[in-house]
Amino acid sequence: MIGENGPTPRRAQTCPGVSAAGAVVLCNTVKARRKPASGGAFPGYQCGVGDVLGRELIAGRLSAPGREWRHRARWARAGLPALAAVTVWTFLLALPPAAAAEIAAVPAASSAPTSAGFDVTSAWRAVQAGQPGHLAVAMFDARTGLTAGIGDPAVTGFETASVVKLSILAALLLRAGPAGLSAAQRRDVAAMISVSDNDAASRLWAELGGAAAMNQFFQRLGMTVTTAGTGGAWGLTRTTPLDQLQLLRTVSYPNAILPDAARAMIAGLLGQVVPGQRWGIPDGVPAGAATVLVKNGWLPRSGGWVIGGVGHVQGAGRDYVIAVLTDGEPSMASGVAALREASAIAWRAAAVATVTTHAGPA
Repeated sequence: MIGENGPTPRRAQTCPGVSAAGAVVLCNTVKARRKPASGGAFPGYQCGVGDVLGRELIAGRLSAPGREWRHRARWARAGLPALAAVTVWTFLLALPPAAAAEIAAVPAASSAPTSAGFDVTSAWRAVQAGQPGHLAVAMFDARTGLTAGIGDPAVTGFETASVVKLSILAALLLRAGPAGLSAAQRRDVAAMISVSDNDAASRLWAELGGAAAMNQFFQRLGMTVTTAGTGGAWGLTRTTPLDQLQLLRTVSYPNAILPDAARAMIAGLLGQVVPGQRWGIPDGVPAGAATVLVKNGWLPRSGGWVIGGVGHVQGAGRDYVIAVLTDGEPSMASGVAALREASAIAWRAAAVATVTTHAGPA
């Protein structure tokens, strides 16, 4: 059963799942439980802790015929100075080869003329209609003060996977106050954000007080629909794009909850996200046109891939935050493509003087 394996293990072990594309998929887990094939994303297998905690193929081991590699995030204990040494490895280490190849094939955005009165929600709905999975999007434009979004009535809450790590960081800084973080916490937040290290996230989640403390944090920020994953399964936190906008506005713009110094630290850490994990929302912005801070999450589940991203885009006369969440995607690449398309629409919408929106849940 999902979630019965307990806390994150120290020892990596191959979970022989097979993606819809036939690629070997890895989970760092105590043991992989074989079950009858269900026709889901991993026929014949169900991964335990890796699936529940959103281990996302990091700090684990990939085994395939004639090939094996291992990545241990020991460098993270040394802090950010070691980051440069591993940057060139990250895309390979973070993703299985098939997923990496698929994502590399997703085209980036290009600059295009826009017209006044662009109907952003209708454009998002068109993307949603063509999706094999579920999609919800929301954006807040700081220049106009407008919020736009679409939801999916079939999904009451999207699993966050590692998108929740931005919430963990914000909650930790809020609790620390003027005293700031300890040296160990600084190392953990650097690893958790820059390379999406899961062991660091688990330690910080526990330090904060787990689900109960995080639910209090969500309520304080007005994230009324978001519920923390229980039993240490932070990756199974459920949320909506509109709730993520509450978080993004808190960490991106001056407010009475999070001090300026904390927001500056968050921006600095998001700026250290390694290139191999800067996909989706950044791909919807023309290269070099703006600064894009992003935190992504990706998680293979029995019903398909969970792919999500939150970001802050600033430049070329634009300043907005955006959250894009998907689930039930047949591949990681299809989810990444959905994030890119939704982001490109937001980029276009933020350029026009008048944006037409239709109210709807997000």
